[in-house]
Amino acid sequence: MAILGATGTGFFRRFQDAWLFTPETRMTGKKRFFWETLLLLVAATAAFPGDIKIFVTNDVHGYVFEDGANKRIGYALLSGWAGEARRNGFETVLLDAGDAFSGNAIAQFNAGAGVAELMGRMGYSVLAPGNHAFDYNAGMGDMRYYSDVLLQTVANFAEVPFEASCLNLASVDDPLPHLTRGPVTLVDRDGFRLIVLGVLTPYAKSSNSPESTEGFYDFGLVERGGEGGRTPDHAATRSSLIDRVAQAVGTFDRPGDVVLILSHIGDNDTEEYRNGQIRGSDLASIPNVDFVVDGHSHNCIPPTRIGGAWYANGGRYLEHFAEITLTRAGDAVSGTMDMIGYDQIRGAVEPSQAMLGHLRELSDRLDLGGELFFVDGDWLDDEGISEKSTPLGRFVAKTMRDVSGADLAICNSGSIRSGIAGGWATLGTLYDMMPFQNNLITFSMTGRDILAFFNDMPVRGTNSFPQFHGMTVYAWDRGTDQPLGIAGVRDGSGAVVEPEKEYSAAVSSFLAAGGDGYSFVLRDKRDLGDQTALFARRLKDVDQQWLDALRVNDALRIYSSREEAGNAFRNGEGETGDMRNAQ
Repeated sequence: MAILGATGTGFFRRFQDAWLFTPETRMTGKKRFFWETLLLLVAATAAFPGDIKIFVTNDVHGYVFEDGANKRIGYALLSGWAGEARRNGFETVLLDAGDAFSGNAIAQFNAGAGVAELMGRMGYSVLAPGNHAFDYNAGMGDMRYYSDVLLQTVANFAEVPFEASCLNLASVDDPLPHLTRGPVTLVDRDGFRLIVLGVLTPYAKSSNSPESTEGFYDFGLVERGGEGGRTPDHAATRSSLIDRVAQAVGTFDRPGDVVLILSHIGDNDTEEYRNGQIRGSDLASIPNVDFVVDGHSHNCIPPTRIGGAWYANGGRYLEHFAEITLTRAGDAVSGTMDMIGYDQIRGAVEPSQAMLGHLRELSDRLDLGGELFFVDGDWLDDEGISEKSTPLGRFVAKTMRDVSGADLAICNSGSIRSGIAGGWATLGTLYDMMPFQNNLITFSMTGRDILAFFNDMPVRGTNSFPQFHGMTVYAWDRGTDQPLGIAGVRDGSGAVVEPEKEYSAAVSSFLAAGGDGYSFVLRDKRDLGDQTALFARRLKDVDQQWLDALRVNDALRIYSSREEAGNAFRNGEGETGDMRNAQ
């Protein structure tokens, strides 16, 4: 299907003989492009008729407003940048590699619909779903919310023909509206084809509440059975997905074919990728693939040549975006790939006034600015949130305890998406901090259950790593990628947790449903309602003393050795205990 660019005219007027060949490619019939990475981007470069700039965003997570302090570009600046390219003679295409619709106050307040409207007005042509595409399903009571509401809203406001693509997303209701499970051919004329294919992490189910995806979606994860139940087969999953991508793009081997993969798989040095999971960069070595723009892992990776393709990851929150430029160079076409950051774009172009107007309208509709409490400084940041107990983690868990009356509150660190800056915190601050729709759930645990939970606690450095409040855990460091050793646990009064005693616990509905690999027996379960609303009511009344108490680590104390942790536990170190050897 041919789709015009945002200007709607003159898209890719070129011929096959404009592509660069080597003697080898002529002999084999395979394409070979002359790709070069530019060290400097000059936006005002004159374009030949039909030259194109492709802008690819990923993991925007609702951060659609410009934020100079955090170097976030926002939609108005991005739109201004694209407009400048059009004024210089380029055709423009806007693509997204997933996770735009949830993640902060702007996104969450109306379940992603406001962001979807903006994406339509921006002129996005193709989207790939991210693992958070399904965040709203359970809360909205609609397993098709992503396609029926969010994609439909993009289409309703679209400035250009629009489609979403994901090779490895199947559902019991296939086909879903506006979503194709194969490549999208954006251009097919004069011997030139531009092909875009979306690919989603096969592990998307693990980052969603089971009730949001279970029994309805299949992401292509290959599992194997065993005594402990079914577990992911990383090697088989990787091989299967690579084979499917290779098959999907296998026919696009003409000299004038450009294949771009929108990947939401990610690539970094965390445990999940070291254990053999597929990486987004693996897709770059597949024949016929020319560009891979990745997301999911939230780490910016500048353009890197892998195999015959360029690979990049734009990080998160529109702090960067990928720019691909296809230009005529004599009788050839050269392709460049750049990573554009805030400092490059701010001041070089003016924000789009039309998009600024749409953003103001959205902000006025949401009304997120009411003041709740004042923070004296930036000490409630998200640094170390997946590594140790932090003031921010204790802030979230203590608030959960306050509104529920529970003895112990637990949240996964991955649910805390941003810190709280100094100054007045608002309802918007709460949505930014914990953007996912969750209810607060309470239930009963025995001391034995609690001890078992902490002994099997997820390892540090993962989104599953818990933040908690109400009990003090004395632990020692067993080394990288190893679970902490647990010397003992004391309750909020300082007493040793008793195996047979009943305690009350509070968690989010995501964890209660088994999200992030958590498993609880929900005895005496109670659903207290919307977690953010409960937080807002409670936090209107907190004072500086309540906040200052969070500076003291009375939750997880990590020592360098088993002996030190054991001694600390036996001595019952409290808030004023000797913390010189603990984190």
